[in-house]
Amino acid sequence: MTPSNIDLITELYVGYYNRAPDPAGLRFWSKALDEGLSLSAIANEFAKSDESQELYPFLAGARSFVVQVYNNVLNRDPDPAGLSFWTEQLLSGTVSPGNFIVTLEESVRLQVETDDARTLANKVTVGKRYAERILAADVAFSEPSAHETMRV
Repeated sequence: MTPSNIDLITELYVGYYNRAPDPAGLRFWSKALDEGLSLSAIANEFAKSDESQELYPFLAGARSFVVQVYNNVLNRDPDPAGLSFWTEQLLSGTVSPGNFIVTLEESVRLQVETDDARTLANKVTVGKRYAERILAADVAFSEPSAHETMRV
């Protein structure tokens, strides 16, 4: 099943921040995707955000970035070969941070009935529901509650 634009943007929030998306950001980036901005371009824009810069001074250590993203997306560390591969790809500039997250999530989405695929799918479902409920209740978005939501 092809993921919706809402699913893809929610995946980026999970990958970068391990939190549910804020409704305004979800709306903004989904519209950008609808209007033709590529998912990789959006993912690279996420890397420029204040939140990303605070979380990933890599953007001070590629190795720690890879480990954190794996934990955000899959609730686990990467295997040693994957850690080496992605660290080298990022350090060499072959892959941008955004492309790394998009590629990892695409790869997981192609898996069938694996723990990794179930983990990502659950996080996307929870993230979307959080954003819908915040919007429906007309309450302010809060990063702490969005992070708490992702403790799946």
